[in-house]
Amino acid sequence: MSKDNKTHEKTFDRRSMLKTVGASAAAGLAATGSVSATVPTSEMNHVEAAYSDSVRAQWAVAEHADTVLAELADRGYLDARGADAFDFSAVGTDAKDASVMSLYKDERATAEVKASVETETHEVTVVVHPQLGESYASAKPLADADPITVRDEGGEVTTEACVTESRCTCDPCDLNSCVYQERTCCTNYGDGTDCTAWSDEGCCGACCS
Repeated sequence: MSKDNKTHEKTFDRRSMLKTVGASAAAGLAATGSVSATVPTSEMNHVEAAYSDSVRAQWAVAEHADTVLAELADRGYLDARGADAFDFSAVGTDAKDASVMSLYKDERATAEVKASVETETHEVTVVVHPQLGESYASAKPLADADPITVRDEGGEVTTEACVTESRCTCDPCDLNSCVYQERTCCTNYGDGTDCTAWSDEGCCGACCS
């Protein structure tokens, strides 16, 4: 076989492999039926960039989560009121105290601004989705204490004796994003923590975090 034929054969094999991988990923996404395989990457990059430094991330929490954080402070779960209770200097680093990533949820692109702080009794995490007009703050007990989540969705504030957790998985949504999941965990009066199964809620741009 000539050198040209061998080169052509290698190129063909590589293209065939890539097509097969792409088709398999698309088929897997179609089978789940829970997330969209078409994610507007440029729009997701834009909303993440809008909050990608510590000043803008803190502003987003102050602007969109003031009500839920005030409720936690009034109930004694936070030592300070509002966004000042958190350190946003970790935004843009590998630290977990504060982070910003992009989501595609409810057929809309939004940033997710998240920050956590540990008090004497709880780990408090605030999550803001500015473009969706929603935020929540969860207080997860460090020992024998009660959990609580305060949620603000379009101005309607609710509380529940549970903790909401979220993560960006390693499972692909498309070639540029992964599956975004949430779950709820409640304390069952001495029987430990009972968590619902992780549910697929959309796509995220910070895979495996």
